[in-house]
Amino acid sequence: MNFRSQFKYLFMWMSLSVLGACISGLDPTLQTLVMSSDADSLAAGSRSVARPAWATEGRGDTAALSQVVLLLPMKDETTYLKRSVWPVQTGIPAVLGDSLATNPFYRVLPVDSAAVFLTEDERLGNMGADRAIAIGRFLGADWVLFGKIKGLTMDRLTATVPLGGHRRYSGVARVHLFLYNVVDGRRGPDIVVEEEINSKRTGITNPASHVHLDRQFRYIDQISWATEDFTTSLVGQALAACAARFVEQVAEIVKPPPTPGVSEPKIIDIDGDSAYINIGLADGIQNGDKFGVWDKGRELRDPETGQSLGYALPRRVGVVQVEQVLSDNLTLARILDGQASILQGYSIRPE
Repeated sequence: MNFRSQFKYLFMWMSLSVLGACISGLDPTLQTLVMSSDADSLAAGSRSVARPAWATEGRGDTAALSQVVLLLPMKDETTYLKRSVWPVQTGIPAVLGDSLATNPFYRVLPVDSAAVFLTEDERLGNMGADRAIAIGRFLGADWVLFGKIKGLTMDRLTATVPLGGHRRYSGVARVHLFLYNVVDGRRGPDIVVEEEINSKRTGITNPASHVHLDRQFRYIDQISWATEDFTTSLVGQALAACAARFVEQVAEIVKPPPTPGVSEPKIIDIDGDSAYINIGLADGIQNGDKFGVWDKGRELRDPETGQSLGYALPRRVGVVQVEQVLSDNLTLARILDGQASILQGYSIRPE
């Protein structure tokens, strides 16, 4: 074997060693994105598996206190003619996410943010809970949502009677979503929403009153997704109503933590990027709850005499998230923001 051949094999061995080391550091469920065949990798868009910078960098005081929600593609179980034209698998999660983002308590990761990690089948909404949780954890989410589109259609009912008649048109949107907490993997209540927007027009009294709805019904396949024509159609209105109800249901489940019962909730110990706090089961907190961390206020002195004048108002210096409730009055939390500034004895507040 000549020198050139020896160098070639040595280079291949070193490359495979480096690749194996990189893969070993990934979540096992995400390793398959790299270790699959070239064709599979391209189909999944997995040319890069590096965690996005926004998933790891500090998000600032306000954003760090938000609950981060990732919406994933939904499986289309409708039989409506537009299912092959409208991008409902990602379009409906996008509509739901846009509505949820109007509540400042939530920071919504767009459905497209996970696309690079999904296989072609997963982009059609065929995904299990473990896989969804792994992707959510990788992208820095607190909750993941995925599920099924049960209905998205426009119906028409024509009725005639001896002295008159009417036509009723309706837009219907139905979704069934599964909600999982990324911190501990627990499943929340399913979110099931069905909304119908209907319009009745009397043909005998005003024969022209139903013309635009009849045209909408007949040519719905020519309306492009997310356009003004779509959003003002009965189907679009039904989807908007569905999204509003979806937000209401999420708000009933994912909400700020309760006010602790102890008089002085605080940091009692710090261990690296983890902290122990003196609240727990007795206070009704759950894994994933977030608390602001506040200092005691710095001492203020007269610049000329050096005499102590008192203390400044406390400032929020960081954020912690509950990882494991250990007992009635003890919880392990992860420091999300302000690790260098948080000290033992600092107070915590639900916000």
